[in-house]
Amino acid sequence: MLSKFPVRDLRKKGFVMSVRIITDSASDMSPAEHPALRVLPLSVTFGTDVYMDGVDIDHQRFYEMLVERDELPKTGQVNPYAFSQAIAEAREAGDEAVIITVGAKLSGTNQSARTALAEAPGGDVFVVDSNNVTLGERVLVEYALRLVDEGRSAAQIAAAVEAVRDLIVEDARQQYGEMEETIGETGLRDLERRVVLAVLDRKWREHLYEMDYLKDGIGLRGMGQRDPLVEYQREGYQMYNSMIEAIKEETVQLLFHIDIKQVATTDEAVDEVEETAESADTIAVASGPDENGESVVEAAEGEVEEEDEDTDAKQAIAESAAASGAGESTLPVAGPAPISHAEGKVPVSKRPKSEELKTPWADGRTFPGTGKNAPCPCGSGRKYKMCHGQNEK
Repeated sequence: MLSKFPVRDLRKKGFVMSVRIITDSASDMSPAEHPALRVLPLSVTFGTDVYMDGVDIDHQRFYEMLVERDELPKTGQVNPYAFSQAIAEAREAGDEAVIITVGAKLSGTNQSARTALAEAPGGDVFVVDSNNVTLGERVLVEYALRLVDEGRSAAQIAAAVEAVRDLIVEDARQQYGEMEETIGETGLRDLERRVVLAVLDRKWREHLYEMDYLKDGIGLRGMGQRDPLVEYQREGYQMYNSMIEAIKEETVQLLFHIDIKQVATTDEAVDEVEETAESADTIAVASGPDENGESVVEAAEGEVEEEDEDTDAKQAIAESAAASGAGESTLPVAGPAPISHAEGKVPVSKRPKSEELKTPWADGRTFPGTGKNAPCPCGSGRKYKMCHGQNEK
């Protein structure tokens, strides 16, 4: 008779022990999506304002504040007390619980859950580290909720979720192995270096700008009876750690989204061109007279003459550069003049500065459609609102 009713209805009538899925707001899920779901909010801090994710601030308002505020937001982990309350509520209702948290390498939320469970141990609550965030964590939570509807126990659900998590990681490693087979081990290492250097360069410049913004406003911490120096060191350390994690995340994301077929084709084309050039040089040296009776030696002499012309051109440039010290006319030089060894000994603050480098937006250009906090398309490395975005006012 009981088989005629869905498992969820039987739980409501008290015939079957229910299983609760407890997760954090990093999964981007809402408690309204399933009656067995409990979402614990992480904290979001903008300056001195603290909000609870999904309670005091929603996704739309978060992105609006991201544009409006100059400081970047910081997130805080779910504390052990919140997990202790959730576990106590589940046990009071006679339910089991499976806690699925954001990756332990990205947040201390998983450690908070384990701390809460250690204070009230029992075989009815299981903690699972998703090793993911947002979409990856959400996939695991949705899978756990589907197993709840199938009537699985908490132990079975925890084991199944961990198996799926490991399967996702194994699948990612397998795809990366196929990528290495396609372009070769050396090619993949070169590709990794290029991607890491590109991401590192951009993230480091962004970090320096953020540190400048922090330095400008850190004195206001004194109004809150806090030592500005201590606060600067603490927040600077947090920003540095955030930068390191962002570099890792974006590097992996770019490596898995690169068109490997195009990279392999490009590398093969470059190798083919180099081999063709080497073969042509070998044939030119080894062959005899051509149809016009011109010997290879003469052709080689022509190549030597071309090399001599290149050498003469380089020598002329060097002489022109030497003549510049005596005040004579020189060849035109694009961009700012290089700094000599003598100038290198002068402090940076006392060196002559180019107004064009200080104010790249002086040309009056604008780039419609560019976000305020996005890098300026002019290549100055500044945010758009601090560069050519000023011309829109």
